[in-house]
Amino acid sequence: MPISLPATKATVSADMQRIRKLHSRILAMGRLQTRDAIQIGQTLQKIKLRIHAAGERNFKALAENDAFGFSYRQAKRYMALARFAKGDILSPSLTELPLTEAYERAGIVRFHSSEETEALSRRAIEIVPVPDKVIAGLPVNQIVCGDALDVLRKLPANSVHCIVSSPPYYMQKDYGVRGQIGLEQTIDEYISKLVLIFSEARRILRDDGTCWVNIGDGYAVPGQTGGLPEKNLFGCPWRLALAMQEDGWILRADIVWHKPNPMPESIQNRPTKAHEFIFLLSKTADYFYDAEAVKEPAKPESEARYRHSFSGPKAGRMASPNGHERMAVAGRRTFTPFRNLRTVWTVPPSRSHGEHCATFPEALIEPIILAGCPANGIVLDPFAGLATSCLVAKRLRRRWIGIELSPKYCKIARGKMS
Repeated sequence: MPISLPATKATVSADMQRIRKLHSRILAMGRLQTRDAIQIGQTLQKIKLRIHAAGERNFKALAENDAFGFSYRQAKRYMALARFAKGDILSPSLTELPLTEAYERAGIVRFHSSEETEALSRRAIEIVPVPDKVIAGLPVNQIVCGDALDVLRKLPANSVHCIVSSPPYYMQKDYGVRGQIGLEQTIDEYISKLVLIFSEARRILRDDGTCWVNIGDGYAVPGQTGGLPEKNLFGCPWRLALAMQEDGWILRADIVWHKPNPMPESIQNRPTKAHEFIFLLSKTADYFYDAEAVKEPAKPESEARYRHSFSGPKAGRMASPNGHERMAVAGRRTFTPFRNLRTVWTVPPSRSHGEHCATFPEALIEPIILAGCPANGIVLDPFAGLATSCLVAKRLRRRWIGIELSPKYCKIARGKMS
């Protein structure tokens, strides 16, 4: 007995979510992994069987209305690749292949024209990897030990795609290194130094690049007041963001890093601090940002609101206030179970294990690099620490440059990256 579409709606929705996640990863990396092709192709075939009662036409309509995140033509290619990946043409022993080589070896399509290249995806122009050229004087895939400002001044202009960094927090730790930032007598002096460093970093950033800055905060205590009366919150994050904006950066977003397990505090006259800020800044108004690579699952109640919106006097409208797309599929409207990335990110903080007191969590950096740096692009961290941002960039098939003042941390970072 064939399975009806309503009985499998939840399963099909989960399968589509899985497909979109895998597809986004392929787009972000700019490379096709054999195992991903198998999973996407087999899952598409499973969805096709589940809605067979409604006919293949509905499956085609789902794809053509962006239910999977790619076209029907691309869906057929994934299913073909899944078949070929089990045979001799795409050997399972090959862990990954460039997209163009995979398709050509499978005989599915030959990329001899810009038209066919763009047929790979509606977003083809955004996912074409940056040519693998090392700009003269640019220490790609290296940890450079030295003062951030001094090193940045030696790098060529318009050469990196994305800056990801977390500078030393004000009055948080003495790293015991001459020239360190964070122990200035006043907050204004601290902010001025950071603005100068990021101004130099802006020169190095490409015109279509983005800068992501994570910075924490603290309180004025005896001997470490920063020029404020005791018990005052320094307000460093927004002081820095507004100062960078005044210096010429375009401030695009303030992201709240919510910590579900924050550092315990014994204070009894204010709430325990459980968040930090990440600021997204750009050099120009037109910059690279891959929204598809970081889309998140929509909440279940969103679908109920979506369905309800088709009844009553508003029925037939093709755009809802919350931005979800509405799609008519063979007389049936289909909900897209994904939404744009939000500005509150819940990520547990990393534990230092004695190496560094403020290590970036990898899960915090992943969406930054996926959204802010194209495949094979260059990620720069002028305050690399233990090079967690560089490590994530390397894993996501981006090139990287880390700058770190402490010789101790440089040694640890180089060991990690090797």
